[in-house]
Amino acid sequence: MIEHVALAIAFAAGIHLAGLGLLCLAAPARGRRFLTAFASSRRWHVTELAIRMVVGGALVIAAPRVSFPAALSVAGWTLIVTTTVLLAMPWRWHRRVARATVPHALRVLPLLGLSSLVFGAVLLVALARGS
Repeated sequence: MIEHVALAIAFAAGIHLAGLGLLCLAAPARGRRFLTAFASSRRWHVTELAIRMVVGGALVIAAPRVSFPAALSVAGWTLIVTTTVLLAMPWRWHRRVARATVPHALRVLPLLGLSSLVFGAVLLVALARGS
């Protein structure tokens, strides 16, 4: 049962990544607004971290049942570890880091959008081709 939930969450993450990629490519202003919303308040900070932890756990649990299990497991553990670091950090620090780094990422928004689209598609293919 938990594997089915994990696979569904991983599928939703793939759709989200692909959708974010399309948004950044087709409607850059909306993509910028979406990306700058996280860490802008304590509520968004907690929401982002909860989503990251759930998706990371889902990727780890789903990994044995999909194509590229090692890559999926590494991605999941990376989310879990980085989220744990962010949890130890006050949200104001996270906001400061985001304010310093997000503008640099937004300078290459088309590349960010393309990367998100590709990673989302790869995740969806790995899920579809899984055993």
